[in-house]
Amino acid sequence: MIINLLRCSSLLGQCLAALLAILPLFAQAASCSADRINERIRVAHVHDGDTVILSDGRKLRLIGIDTPELGRDGRPAEPLAEEAAAALRKLLADQTTIGLRLDAEPRDHYQRSLAHLFLQDGRSVEAWLLERGLATLFIVPPNVWNMSCYITAEQRARDARSGLWARAEYQVTDATDLAPGTEGVRLVRGRVLEVEESAKSLWLTLTGNVSVRVDRRDLVYFGASDPRRLLHGLVLVRGRVVAKASGWTLHVRHPVALQRLPG
Repeated sequence: MIINLLRCSSLLGQCLAALLAILPLFAQAASCSADRINERIRVAHVHDGDTVILSDGRKLRLIGIDTPELGRDGRPAEPLAEEAAAALRKLLADQTTIGLRLDAEPRDHYQRSLAHLFLQDGRSVEAWLLERGLATLFIVPPNVWNMSCYITAEQRARDARSGLWARAEYQVTDATDLAPGTEGVRLVRGRVLEVEESAKSLWLTLTGNVSVRVDRRDLVYFGASDPRRLLHGLVLVRGRVVAKASGWTLHVRHPVALQRLPG
């Protein structure tokens, strides 16, 4: 909303009310503040850009984001992985404690603890990393609290081409243009050629031998955006691309990662 100050000169009361109404929205977008803190604890070690070790030994994965993978098992680090880990280490260095805001599920299938992290001054760690282009949005239901704020934080980085968003591999790529062996987080555009259903999943086949999997358990989050309605439509898929012998696959768990495009 943009308020025309000249018109407001004669309608001061109405314009002031409108301004006061939108200020909280700007504040939330800037801070992604917590509605509660469930626990305060010290961070003992930063494992990588989205995982820390707490002082009681718990390994904690930050909810809502994904950072590039560090090099392991002979594989090189992904671009900006070291920078993301170093930035998180620096951000937390002077924090006596950090605040944990729990979500619907307290652990993931690796038995890591899950939480949204907040600095002592109330700032969101996830939003901080997203805004600098050191992390990408990663929504895993049912842990969807603060999602809209994280989306806004990432969009600011994309608009500014900050960090990862300045790199060619993080620009939208047509499914038919994926190079052999391509893996990692990507934004892929393609047309849905076929929708197949199995007992546990829906599979969308896109142009360029790209397959998108949506688990039936996650369909409740799609609502009117039911993937079955995307047949023959042009879509934008975001997520971690896995190379297969016959093409590529992506696993999508929320409609924010599977959007219909015009055309």
